Amino acid sequence: MNVVALGTSGTYPRFQRACSGLLFADDPTFVLVDIGTGVMANLFRYVDPFNLSAIILTHLHADHVLDIYPLRYYLQYNNTSAKRRIPIYAGDDALSVLHGFNPGGDDGNFLEKVFEFKTIQSNKEETNDEKCLIIGSLRFYFAETKHIVSTYALRCETKEGKKVGYTSDTSFSEDLVKFFKDVDVLICEAAYQGENGKENLHMSAREAGRFASMANAKKLFLTHIWPELDPTVSKVEAEEEFGDEVIILKEHMIIEI
Repeated sequence: MNVVALGTSGTYPRFQRACSGLLFADDPTFVLVDIGTGVMANLFRYVDPFNLSAIILTHLHADHVLDIYPLRYYLQYNNTSAKRRIPIYAGDDALSVLHGFNPGGDDGNFLEKVFEFKTIQSNKEETNDEKCLIIGSLRFYFAETKHIVSTYALRCETKEGKKVGYTSDTSFSEDLVKFFKDVDVLICEAAYQGENGKENLHMSAREAGRFASMANAKKLFLTHIWPELDPTVSKVEAEEEFGDEVIILKEHMIIEI
């Protein structure tokens, strides 16, 4: 499996950047996790959106979902094959919240014409001691984060037993550390610099490094860094806490699992 960084910028994108988006690719399984501004254009480099197995929305902040709208138009007006709605796994209120962004809100089926909305919690299956969402060859496990809106962190496991963690947006949480214990790769948000992040919002790079160390993650990638910050400073701060090399995740970077 590969994880492709389609967007890594926090809150808004600068030139040649995009907001949050990751492609979990284990051909023929392609799962898009978050679809912030700029993600759709980058997605085309790796897979036609018609071939997506599913989309997972970790939460409904604009920098994680806004490209759902251009994707919706592409899927509706360029679909020459048999009609297939792409599953979207998200929180319970996803459809109503996303429909509220639509300025032409009179069409109640605006999104459901091309997407099939499913709740993360009600579509998980029992496997061993945890419930997971099975999509093709991949298994996704979820845990709630400490953020100002309902947000899910996720852990993806391959058939070979490799584990990739993605924190999405969260402040530092020791409970969440346990969820990511011994992952092969941790993609961790690091919006701020300095000693501490902001409670119920985001982590600092130092906290991300400490978080990954406590989780015993083998590799740490930082994402969702505030666009005006120097990422090399974030790297140094995280490495001081992690005790090993830290990689700044950038658009089009491919992580081989």
